[in-house]
Formats: sequence, C-alpha cells, structure tokens
Amino acid sequence: PWRTLEQYGHLLRAGLDERPFERRTVVASTWGDIFDVVLDNADPALLDAYQAVIVLGDITLSEHWLSNLERYARSGGKLLLNAAHIPTALWPNWLGCFPTGVQRSSSHFCWAEEPPQRDCPFTLVEVKPYTAAVPAAAPSGSPLVLTNRIGNGEVWLTTAPYLIAQGELLALGRKLFEEFLRPFDPVRIDGRPLAHIVNRRFNGDLLITLGNQSADQW
Repeated sequence: PWRTLEQYGHLLRAGLDERPFERRTVVASTWGDIFDVVLDNADPALLDAYQAVIVLGDITLSEHWLSNLERYARSGGKLLLNAAHIPTALWPNWLGCFPTGVQRSSSHFCWAEEPPQRDCPFTLVEVKPYTAAVPAAAPSGSPLVLTNRIGNGEVWLTTAPYLIAQGELLALGRKLFEEFLRPFDPVRIDGRPLAHIVNRRFNGDLLITLGNQSADQW
C-alpha cells in the first residue's frame, strides 16, 4: 500500500500491520539470514575480515577477482566457488582440476560413503581433478564437489551451475552448506534440521534463535 519510503515511514508510525505483506520471511534452509553480503565493487581487502567466503549469484568472475580470491584462500581463508562463475579461458590451476568442456546431467548425488540421494534433475560441468579431493559425485562418478588445499587455506568448487534447478536450491546445495559451514557453527542441533541464528553478546553469552523453515509443523 505504499509507493515511496516516505509513505512507508508514515504508515509504520501510524501502526501499519506488516504481516500480510511478508512472504517466506524464514529462509528454506538450516542456515538462517546469518550472512554478510559483500558486492563485487567492494575493496578486496574486506574479505580478510571473514573466515569463510561463499561466492553466489549469476555472475562471472573477472581475472582481477579470481586473483583476489586466490590471495584470500592462500592466506588462510575458506572459499566456496561454483564452476559457472569461472570463464573456461580463465580457469585457474589452484582449483586442482580442469574442465573437459562437457556438460552432463544427474538426479542423484553421493556424498562420501553415504548412499545416493535423490535430487531435482540438474546439469553439471564435468571436470577432471588432479590435486583436488572429491567429497561428492554423481552416481556416474562425475565430481559435484571438489576441495583443494592452497597455501594456508582451502577452496571448494561445485559443478552444478549455481546449485539451482527448477528455481530451487538443490538438496546437494543444502548438504554442501552444512559441510562447508559446520566448522564455524558454535552450536550443534541433533535431530531434524532447524534454521538457526547464533549471536554472541559482549559478555560471551550466546543468543540462539531456532526456526522451523519447512511449510509443515513438526
């Protein structure tokens, strides 16, 4: 019911009930809205403030940014990239793999020694590892997640473009975020996954917010 921020402010002060206009305010993920967003026009030195960086979005990384991300990882950072972010002509050797130029498809993924898990049908960029490890692959053996140690840090690469299929985050993507972020998570939740946000107060106390991110009550 508002056209400008000024109108929105007036309505808020008048007691506007915003609830009818909120849609899916809890993200459909174990991980809530816990991330800072750094844009590609930011000072690359800003990355050094973070223990982990996840590159997301329909973007193509420039040679400049690939160099910045390599420096970040070599200095001890943990970096997550997607094959769709990297132009084939600029494919860096610090990923520990190389693209074959072939795209394949799958509807399952295998994580480590776990049984295959069904997912939305998705495509993948085929790569061949030489120093990278492969914690997740398609049943055909095509790598879906690769990890490579560089310098004091590590880089993770995923090969399903943007981890999205049919407009939804792949189950592979949810599993990947859990594995990638677990070392930084100060709490452990047993049982079914709940969205959680953890804040640390000035005195060291943790404030923990839990939310059921699914459409059903349980």
